[in-house]
Amino acid sequence: MLRFILLISLLFLSVQGVQADSGFDRLLTGVALISQQANIEIDDAGTITQLSETGTGFGFFADKYLNGEYRFSGIISFVDYSDFYVMSAAASADYLIPLSAQYAGFVGAGLGVSSQNYSNASVSESSVAMAYGVQLGMIAFVSNQLMLEVGYRLRATDLKTDFVSGRTGMLDEITESYISITFTF
Repeated sequence: MLRFILLISLLFLSVQGVQADSGFDRLLTGVALISQQANIEIDDAGTITQLSETGTGFGFFADKYLNGEYRFSGIISFVDYSDFYVMSAAASADYLIPLSAQYAGFVGAGLGVSSQNYSNASVSESSVAMAYGVQLGMIAFVSNQLMLEVGYRLRATDLKTDFVSGRTGMLDEITESYISITFTF
């Protein structure tokens, strides 16, 4: 994992001579490595416990740029935690901020659906809910066919799980950092 992060960092630093507009107005696809943190509230017969869990996973996405100023994305992701996993499907819109010919920043908002399933749980111990939030990050244009991206997302959701034991779990906030590689064909 550390080697992957170092490799991506070196690629970001070695970007030369590629124009940011070269990747715009095309459909792009890519893969992301995700580190996610979930805030969970457990209610056990009136006793409330706050938990914060960290998981890692991956996502697959497609991007469409418009006029070199906006980006529309769709992503499907899977993140594994120690006792559960979270799957999400979301759409987002970003405003692009050119920083140089090789780099652009972005800020945007997203809307989608998330599900939380416990590892050794019955079907009743899972939940599905809407998720919405904001995101920001930076894109490096490595070549006309390759882009790298680092970003941060904050998502609010109400993933409520009713356990067979009578306890209730509420996952209400997901934050994630990610590194992605994007290809054009």
